[in-house]
Amino acid sequence: MFPTKSSNRIWRPILLLLGVATAYFTTFENIADARFFLGFGLPWRLWKLYMSSTMEPGTHRTYEVRSCANMDKSFTSQVPILFKNCTNAVIDDLMFFEEQSQNVFPTCDKHNKKKSTFTFEPFEGETQFITEVPPCENKTLADKLSTLKLHNLTENNSYTEVHPYMMNMEERRIVRDGIDKMMLDKENNLGLTTAMVAPTMNYFFNGGEGAIGYPHAHLDHFLSFCLSAEKIWTLIDPLYFDHFDSIWSGNAQTMVKEKKKVHKLIVKQEKGDILYVPAWWMHHTKVEKTNKAIGLNFHFGVSRQIMFAILELGIRVFDNPSLFFSNSNGPKETKRIHDKGWAFSIFSTDQKEATRIQDEITRSTISHTFSRTI
Repeated sequence: MFPTKSSNRIWRPILLLLGVATAYFTTFENIADARFFLGFGLPWRLWKLYMSSTMEPGTHRTYEVRSCANMDKSFTSQVPILFKNCTNAVIDDLMFFEEQSQNVFPTCDKHNKKKSTFTFEPFEGETQFITEVPPCENKTLADKLSTLKLHNLTENNSYTEVHPYMMNMEERRIVRDGIDKMMLDKENNLGLTTAMVAPTMNYFFNGGEGAIGYPHAHLDHFLSFCLSAEKIWTLIDPLYFDHFDSIWSGNAQTMVKEKKKVHKLIVKQEKGDILYVPAWWMHHTKVEKTNKAIGLNFHFGVSRQIMFAILELGIRVFDNPSLFFSNSNGPKETKRIHDKGWAFSIFSTDQKEATRIQDEITRSTISHTFSRTI
């Protein structure tokens, strides 16, 4: 049976609409999300081929340095941007909703935290043993800051804590107005109420510890305010993702082995600077052990990013962000990406091995606290 003229009239506009929708939503964020969450690797491979064709052999994408008047670039740029000397604010100027506890993860008891334990093997250097702990305790932001201020800095006595808080629209307006007062360039466009999709405000408190010292990536973009001691960032282009073995830890796509040496960007962020890191760029940070470091991040999705559009709709309907992150509190199983076939396979954490690694962490290595991701 051959298509009739009437059936052609029906199908042509449908196919046209499907083509337009596909083109509209073919963004890097959706391509990467499809690969890491759905195991759909063909668009990812095509993106890599396209990017390679636009670059000279032996060259790499790098970060930009811009004035704070250009912060609207955070919603379109596919490379990191360091915005210089944006604010003189200190943490006490930017303590929003300080009597609130974090609202991203289901509340837990401090004696009943579920931990994810794994290792990172760099191409050069010693293997790191890592423990991720979701920040699920019922502690207020003020409590966490007070603990850091009272913390006694010694080499073997570290304090690391984070405080994620997902905001509704009214809270976004409050934060926007408060930050605008602290910005040196009044022409900045943080985009909290206009461009960010499902934004989360996240405070980082580090004392005597090297912040988040292992490479990981997540599907959100983020702006990181440096409010105290300088930070050294290591950033890795997602073009080199396949040079790593990685796992989904429940909170982030976490690198477990660097199979081939990759090009790394080293960025020095000073007090008052704001660093923009695009989605899926691998990163880790370093803070001197003799310093106390405080940072404030805004994690967000962007227009046309399907995962975040669904997340924001769900949060508006249920008004409870922790419903969407309940599985991140110590997953029993972890998805690991294999190179061949772009497929997922499942493995369970062996309790004896986890205990052995935890013992090694206690004796001789650094235990890292969870880095908030979605």
